[in-house]
Amino acid sequence: WVKIADPSAQKMIFSGGNSTSDLMYIQLRGDAQSNRLDITWRQGSASTTYAMSTNRKFRDSGGWYHIVWAVDTTQATASNRIRLYINGTEETSFSNDNRSNVSQSSDLAINGAHGHSIGTYVLSPSAYFDGYMAEIHFVDGTQLTPASFGETKAGIWIPKKYTGSHGTTGFYLPFDDSSAIGDDESANTNDWTPSGLAATDVVLDSPTNNFGVLNELTPSHSTLSEASLRVASLGAATRGNFAVSSGKWYFEIFQDDSGTFNYFMGVIENDPAATAYYVGMGQGNGGNSPNIFNVLTNTNGTVTQPTGSRVSQVVIGIALDMDGGNVYFYYNGSLNGKVESITTSEFTEMVSYMSPYTGTIGYQPAAINYGQDSSFAGNKTAGGNTDENGNGDFFHSVPSGYLAMCTASLPDPGVDPAQGKEPADNFDTQLWTGTGSGQTFSNFTFQPDWLWFKNRNGGSDHAIFDSVRGVNAGLTSNSTGPENTAASGSQDLVSFDSDGFTTGTPSQYGSLGSNTLTIATWAWKGGGSAVSNSAGDIASSVSANTKAGFSIVSYTGNGNNGDPTVGHGLTKAPEFVILRNRDDTASWFVSHKDLTSNYYIYLQSTSGQLNGASSSGGYITNNHTSSAITLSSGSSTTNNVNANTKKFIAYCFHNVDGYSKIGKYIGNGSSNGPFVPTGFRPSFLLIKRSDSTGSWYIMDNKRNTFNVVNNHLYPNLASAESASSHDTDFLSNGFKTRGSAADLNASGGTYVYLAIAEQPAKYSNAR
Repeated sequence: WVKIADPSAQKMIFSGGNSTSDLMYIQLRGDAQSNRLDITWRQGSASTTYAMSTNRKFRDSGGWYHIVWAVDTTQATASNRIRLYINGTEETSFSNDNRSNVSQSSDLAINGAHGHSIGTYVLSPSAYFDGYMAEIHFVDGTQLTPASFGETKAGIWIPKKYTGSHGTTGFYLPFDDSSAIGDDESANTNDWTPSGLAATDVVLDSPTNNFGVLNELTPSHSTLSEASLRVASLGAATRGNFAVSSGKWYFEIFQDDSGTFNYFMGVIENDPAATAYYVGMGQGNGGNSPNIFNVLTNTNGTVTQPTGSRVSQVVIGIALDMDGGNVYFYYNGSLNGKVESITTSEFTEMVSYMSPYTGTIGYQPAAINYGQDSSFAGNKTAGGNTDENGNGDFFHSVPSGYLAMCTASLPDPGVDPAQGKEPADNFDTQLWTGTGSGQTFSNFTFQPDWLWFKNRNGGSDHAIFDSVRGVNAGLTSNSTGPENTAASGSQDLVSFDSDGFTTGTPSQYGSLGSNTLTIATWAWKGGGSAVSNSAGDIASSVSANTKAGFSIVSYTGNGNNGDPTVGHGLTKAPEFVILRNRDDTASWFVSHKDLTSNYYIYLQSTSGQLNGASSSGGYITNNHTSSAITLSSGSSTTNNVNANTKKFIAYCFHNVDGYSKIGKYIGNGSSNGPFVPTGFRPSFLLIKRSDSTGSWYIMDNKRNTFNVVNNHLYPNLASAESASSHDTDFLSNGFKTRGSAADLNASGGTYVYLAIAEQPAKYSNAR
């Protein structure tokens, strides 16, 4: 298992050989070679190199990858002689694959009379591995599969104890004895010699309890080292990757320069905008900021300034109370400075933060401890203190009730795999190919209530059906046309089934299976048959999945002006709503919590957000309640959201921790785009620029099974799928844009999104 730091750098995982003509190694290639993983070998010639190079890009620094490299040159089929597995699944997509050049039963440079190295190049130490390694097994004599080392539970690949033999020359390095790092704990005692490693390099971070680190994926940060826990020269604002929105959390920062210090350290809102809210302790002793020792904040909390003098090489403990809106600073173990009673509107989701303070004394080193290493990479004597759950290793005592920033401390997600509930039990994607006639698909674990179809390889309309309106009622996201009630007669969609759906002979929608067309279907579980709801001014019929924060709402307008409400059936206020008139030619109205108050956008259009005050025909507000969505009917007698006797449909969503995220991000116009935390590894992502024109984008984990994600479909267009340069990475705890196109990442542009999980971050693997 590996967790990488600095994905841009080359990293050797394992190598063996005795000369440049007899050599084999596995390495991560970094930015210079498209972030791929390479298996490289030479057999008897220094001038002839063979390799397997993945198309997958390895640059998720927030989670752990499981890598199995399985070799058996006696295999008759060349592609079986070297096999690679990532997170339990065999890798089959390679930009370069020279396995046919491995002669049957030939020797390779691993496991012979050669030198071997872990974490560096065997012939001349270089390309050192920066990051974390755990559970290293070498099995001699058998080509095993990942099933010997891991298993899938609730859709997540996790470690399990290996119980087989390691063979004659095999070994097992669990790193459970920091005083003997290279101990082989197999039956063979094939011990290894550490070089450049100290006892303090054995830390608590592991595949089953993943700790926070400084975030390598933010576009701008100081150069990091020590597996993303240390800054050699704090010259730029540097954030952590462990975002929290509730609970009580504790971490420590060590300023390890004995002479000067010039720091701001604390927490900041997890938003790349310049207006992000922060709370921190500032200290400096030279340049333009002499003798500064204070607490700084741009929130509205009550500040209590620290007393006494600054101390060099101090360990500062930071206790973050998200529930109470408080931040406490512990200076050399004692409370000394705090901000209390910060309002929740300014204090929503926070991460750790270090930044240079004002002054001209230059930049100094610092290290952070989220609970995995209280020695700060060997610069202090470890404290050995844990949180109240026994997690972590802290220099100072942890304040009562506060927890280490690790996945074991995270609350159970709203859809919890530990309880046998997968995100895929509520949303999933089905890819299929049309035959021109009816087909039945049964690959879901639920009966869908909302189905959205799109032809990928041709220009045809999107087709949207839901169980509340039934199979005889299709709508098109890229059109303002009324509901197509002929759909059943032409057998486009025949039924919503217990584990999928059945299509018929398509004629109304090419998206539903014309011959040879490839189709993407996105499916949501609602609440089954609709029930009556009288929570609003207008009665509605609702199919609600309250666990997943999704409902389908049908109502008939009454023509009343004002701000009528319609019950939605959820337990929280919707934060993203798609609504339209089914009977007439009409726009799709979209409300989103991060649009300007009482602004809206259109699903079928490229236009940016629109001012509801100028809409005489009415609109949907973004000021909903826990029981009802709020409309604004406008002054027109034929309004868009409450026209008398007209039928309407709405799809409502709210955030569910670890399952869905409705939010926004600010673009930077760079191929090194913003990192957007979601609290999970995404399976579906819908994005729209809100401050200007731009198409809608849909991405998912089935059309791109590994990074990068670049197959896009457009809800506002009938266009075929495009694999443009609008690259995105799905990550273990969010997503990151990798292109500078204005539709997804213009400098200063505002983008709103809906994301749905594949795996919650509490358990997720790196992607």
